[in-house]
Amino acid sequence: MTDLAPEFWQMFAGAVHGFASTVLLVGGTSKLGRDFGSVVVSYRLLPEELSRATGAILPATEVAFAILLALWGSPAVALPASLLFMVFAIAIAINMVRGRTYLDCGCNMRRAAPIHWSMMAANLLVGLLLATTMVWQRDAFSLSASAGLALGIGGNLLMRLKTEIHEIRLVALTTGKSGR
Repeated sequence: MTDLAPEFWQMFAGAVHGFASTVLLVGGTSKLGRDFGSVVVSYRLLPEELSRATGAILPATEVAFAILLALWGSPAVALPASLLFMVFAIAIAINMVRGRTYLDCGCNMRRAAPIHWSMMAANLLVGLLLATTMVWQRDAFSLSASAGLALGIGGNLLMRLKTEIHEIRLVALTTGKSGR
């Protein structure tokens, strides 16, 4: 019987990197060309000038990490990407504790989404999962890592599709009720 542990961990790393890269790519591209600095300012964690500068570079940073995680996935990429998700979790947690639950998370600039504890937990979980992948070097060209990457990207896209369908139904129900 062969030892499947290395292939499993390659697939796991690929799946985590694929999932995280999709989150970063969708989030980053939705912010490109928009005033994301005002969202960062609203969190009141940094001085305004630094918040605006952070908001200006964050979208491109997210897109860059998304591409690097998907294509390369080394610990040199996983560590800062992990820290980025942890910073998002901390920023949300601080504002939740402050009672500022009305804040827009800024994770999707198409529509506002108020922060909540499950959003903080999701960012923390993705950050921790990315941190676990730093234990080994993902072989980006192995079949296991490629399959994992596809699973991670596909899983994230299916979750997003489900959310979009749910929101379309809610709009249809709301529109249908208000039209009667």
